[in-house]
Amino acid sequence: QPGLYVLGFRPEEQIQRIVQYAGAQGRTRFAALAPEDAYGTRAVNAFHEAVAAVPGGTSVITRTFPADSDSPMAAVEEIAAFGRPGGLPVQVTTPDGTPAERPALPPPGFDALLIADGGPRVDSIARLLAGYDVTPGTTSILGTMRWQDDPALLANSGLQGAWLATWSPDALAGFTSRFANTYGREPAPLAVLAYDATALAVLLGSAQPRFTAAQLTDQQGFVGGAGIFRLRPDGLAEHGLAVVQVEDGRGRVIDAAPASFAEGHEADRPAY
Repeated sequence: QPGLYVLGFRPEEQIQRIVQYAGAQGRTRFAALAPEDAYGTRAVNAFHEAVAAVPGGTSVITRTFPADSDSPMAAVEEIAAFGRPGGLPVQVTTPDGTPAERPALPPPGFDALLIADGGPRVDSIARLLAGYDVTPGTTSILGTMRWQDDPALLANSGLQGAWLATWSPDALAGFTSRFANTYGREPAPLAVLAYDATALAVLLGSAQPRFTAAQLTDQQGFVGGAGIFRLRPDGLAEHGLAVVQVEDGRGRVIDAAPASFAEGHEADRPAY
């Protein structure tokens, strides 16, 4: 409602950022995997809009799976088989029950795959995909901030080299260090949003008149604990996000978060 603003990180802005980056690296044939829930629906819609804005970009295949599925094998196999003549090989085992060696499969019919999910299920998806030679070595694997809900996920061998959009690691490290020095403990994951909300209230509370819509939705935005952010007239927030590459269980910045926003709010533009 008017006067209410939400500071949270949205899947739309994350997907826009990572698809845009993949397009800038020459990727044009995009695939996506997402759960059949509210997050997955928003992610898929954002995915199609973001791909449409990539020069020459095409959404070649999108598959969803039940949100209560621990290991969505059917959807993963459909994705893995796409664009491969003859489909997927039948799994053959040796007499002792271990998988038999087979020739490497040709690349799939896409050059970028978004996995819009998080937690143990992404771990399972990555392992299933790797079994069919769909890894960051054969295609660009893209992720969102949900991957970081489970730090162990980034150690998955099938995700090493994957790209994901996230808050600025450098900015967040600075906030975390200041918090720890002040309180003697690590901050909770969402503490940075509480900090940004409080700091913004203090900043705008000193102005006259106070807390006007024009002040709150200043297009230049504000510098927060996890990088730049700004509030939109529709009550949602935009954040300056970085792109990191998963390496050895951590994220290495390969495209830094912007230092300023482009003119005009995202919601004012007709498409990503």
